[in-house]
Amino acid sequence: MVFLGWTITSKQSRFARHEVAMATSTSMTRAALGGEETLRHDTPLPRNKNGKKRFEVLSRAVEMDERGHALDPRFALLRSPLAEKMEHEKYNWFSLAISTVLAAWIMTKTTIWRIGFAIYCLLADREELRHVRANKSIRFLMGPKHGSLWFDQMHPLNDEVRHGVTTSKALDAIYSMPLLMAGDHSIRGRFVKFWLSEPDGQGVRNRLIITFHNILGELRRRWDAGQHDFLLLSLACGSAQAMVEAVSVFLGENPSAGIRLDLVDMNEASLRRAYRLAEARGISGCVAMYVARLQEFLADAEERYDVVEMVGFLDYRTSKSVVLLTAAVRQVLKDGSLHLSAHILPCRWQFVTRWVIGWPLLIRRSVPTYNNLLLDSGFRQSEIEMVVEPHRAYAVALCRKA
Repeated sequence: MVFLGWTITSKQSRFARHEVAMATSTSMTRAALGGEETLRHDTPLPRNKNGKKRFEVLSRAVEMDERGHALDPRFALLRSPLAEKMEHEKYNWFSLAISTVLAAWIMTKTTIWRIGFAIYCLLADREELRHVRANKSIRFLMGPKHGSLWFDQMHPLNDEVRHGVTTSKALDAIYSMPLLMAGDHSIRGRFVKFWLSEPDGQGVRNRLIITFHNILGELRRRWDAGQHDFLLLSLACGSAQAMVEAVSVFLGENPSAGIRLDLVDMNEASLRRAYRLAEARGISGCVAMYVARLQEFLADAEERYDVVEMVGFLDYRTSKSVVLLTAAVRQVLKDGSLHLSAHILPCRWQFVTRWVIGWPLLIRRSVPTYNNLLLDSGFRQSEIEMVVEPHRAYAVALCRKA
């Protein structure tokens, strides 16, 4: 397997020093690919010899997808003063009541649409179904392509959030919204701010801020204790904003530090966005990317990590899966190392999030339930610190392996 940037430049050392991180040779990368051609952003990334969908991307030879809001410092939440404190804008009961009525109407419309879609799938012949077969289950879950005039049809940013469900594209839009829409006082702009600033929306941004500050704080603490080489892992990383921004800030403060950051996700587009962000922040030479199932990656991992982040993924997993994944993460931690994970909590706005925002797969668990799953995975209570953001929409677990 070929690591992104890191292995190419440094086979003698386990860590890529920041001073040489950006010296990855374009010619070496092209040679590794066998020529001058570059991969288009929609080209499947190369498989390894045994055919498993687990591979890495050579940095300079991959043409990435659209840049996105996260790369522009003007709209990057973690590079703004907003990252210094969490959001806690109160909502009123009237807005919740009106939003719930709209959610009930969308639920009714979606149910009727699903019945019609199911009948169509039963009656249509194979040729007619061919064009919908691949995305049939996804479309059935999400409902009609256009959910509501008041949300996804109101503004492209809202449409990005709804149709990017479970991906980094949707989260990046939510993260950037306060800065991206700051000067927009139009009716459409006000609707964007309203929907993406309800408690779940504010909670997502608060979760990002908590994660960023704790990763950065852990790196600083270890540096002050005399550690100079760091091995970091982000699982189901998405665009990896918290991890990439924390590493970028830390290396700006300590340019002689040695860091390797492993990013793992099943979604190629998300990894491309993560690499673009790392490249924009000047740390792409420290990054290795893997398209892999988390359980398979963790089972094969030979390294032991200083920090492992898996924030946002457990919201979609069964209890059994949460326990198995977290137990596997614990196995790849060094003694004294930090694991950050998070979970969405029950919330008064969850019906609105489910039907208006259009995120159907979220599994909400209370803090005690989430804590018990962490205990079942092998962490002791003394190793777990739970940070609940102000709206109580998300809990971030800081688990330090003793």
